[in-house]
Amino acid sequence: MASVLNVSAYLFTRIDDPAVVRETLRDRAGAAGLRGTILLAEEGINLFLAGSPEAVRAFVDQLRADERFAALETKDSWSDTVPFGRLLVKVKREIIRMDRPEVRPQDGRAPAVSPETLRRWLDRGSDDDGREVVLVDTRNAFEVDYGTFAGAKDWRIERFTQFPDAADSHRDELAGKTVVSFCTGGSAARRRRCTCATRGWTPISSTGASSGGSPPKEVRTGTASASSSTSARPSTRRSPRRARPSLPRACLGRATEMLWDQHACVELVDTADIGELLRYRGGGGGYVSLNVGFAPHPPALTASLLRSFRAQVTAIDGLELAATVADIDRVAARGDTAVAFDLEDCAPLGGDLDAVEGLVAQGVRTLAPTYNHANRAGGGCLDAVDDGLTGWGRDLVAEMNARGMVPDGSHVGARTTFDLCAVSTRPVVFSHSNMRAVWEHPRNITDDQARAVADTGGVVGITGVGIFLGPNTPTLEAMVRHLDHAVEVVGIRHVGVSTDFSFDWQTFRATITGTPELYDESYTRWGPMQWMPPETFVDLGAALQARGWSDTDVAAVLGGNFRRVAAESWEPRP
Repeated sequence: MASVLNVSAYLFTRIDDPAVVRETLRDRAGAAGLRGTILLAEEGINLFLAGSPEAVRAFVDQLRADERFAALETKDSWSDTVPFGRLLVKVKREIIRMDRPEVRPQDGRAPAVSPETLRRWLDRGSDDDGREVVLVDTRNAFEVDYGTFAGAKDWRIERFTQFPDAADSHRDELAGKTVVSFCTGGSAARRRRCTCATRGWTPISSTGASSGGSPPKEVRTGTASASSSTSARPSTRRSPRRARPSLPRACLGRATEMLWDQHACVELVDTADIGELLRYRGGGGGYVSLNVGFAPHPPALTASLLRSFRAQVTAIDGLELAATVADIDRVAARGDTAVAFDLEDCAPLGGDLDAVEGLVAQGVRTLAPTYNHANRAGGGCLDAVDDGLTGWGRDLVAEMNARGMVPDGSHVGARTTFDLCAVSTRPVVFSHSNMRAVWEHPRNITDDQARAVADTGGVVGITGVGIFLGPNTPTLEAMVRHLDHAVEVVGIRHVGVSTDFSFDWQTFRATITGTPELYDESYTRWGPMQWMPPETFVDLGAALQARGWSDTDVAAVLGGNFRRVAAESWEPRP
């Protein structure tokens, strides 16, 4: 039976002396042997902690003895081991970032409405005082695309910090109306409701969330959470997913100490917001490989992106550049995210093999020689004919092996991947490719391709892109099906994960339809591409354990296997 109690909680409450509270809580939690993270700000507290049940409960009870934290409610789960590497207690400007000091959830909250009352209002079209009722879906656009309520306002925000500007742009439109907002719950939902209040509206929450982190029993917090109890009719979009059981995302097994995403993307412009990578921190410490270029990009553009992205990572608390595997271990142990970079296609080298050494020095650790279509290195996965790795491509692999850059077969043609594995003297990976035996798609790989990579000591990274998992189904269930098959084919040691999540998903959707020379109809056959966001990805360990995977196997797939490849490959050869 699992013996480690994990708790998560937040509470918006006024803290005039967060630095003093930090010292007290750090000493108290440290003496109790607890690990995890406690964030403090003048607006409140946010925590994830794990330890023995007696120690955790005693800490929470003592915390509640302080009248400022008396209303704190925890969400509990259990694990066999402590999922955090250390205890971290920090004072922050906000316990969840919005960059709007006028939004003060600690000073109060918007009223809540029961499902029964909301049903009556929506049927009538006005509240009990005769004001028009407007439903506002305050979630990010990616979440809204999974389903919302008919008639709900959707402002197409891409990240939480954009909500205040969106609210400002609709201030006049909603003036004098009763705004019923809904969200997935939690501290972000509280901030959004308080933002509405500062705009002069009458904001009401449909979730009925309490001042802490738990809703009353009449409504379950979840995507479009009042749908089962009100007349808010579902739209023609896909139905909202049911809320998962409450579970701290960093609570399951030691695997979450090294949650390794081998490939993710932001918009490939200097002004891209690298702070989005903080969305991985719900899974504990880990590593993300961020793309800095693909087929259309010349060397100068990738060089510019590296300068911008590296500077941003250095400036953002919670992110750190990783030059070595030891860097990754150190960053992950304190609950932060280590970052390095990758390339899809050899075009950013400009035909210069000597460029490999300079790119490694800037943190580029993985490179796929082709992107969907043939180039001077070899064939792509969408080519009708793949002639294999060229002579220049073989020289490229040799240079990568020598300099500490991992060869990648994702987006590469089948024959070229076999050649890649044959000539490489170090492990080869599929950083983000799924299994064709589970779902037929030209971007997915055959069992033989997976075996060829495993024979090099490499890893197949199962990805969270909907069209590669199934008919545009970026679900944990679909991802687990591919993982199960990959493990059956090549063994647990040679399977890993990556989201391939595009934080610029709207831009990338436009790229897919606007550049037919790069993408074929297999990218659009099932409608606009869907991705698994980091907030879902960090729950993968729980999904695997629910299917009976051992803690050791979960740890290997969520991070250990790709870490091993990096340890075997990143050091340059003399």
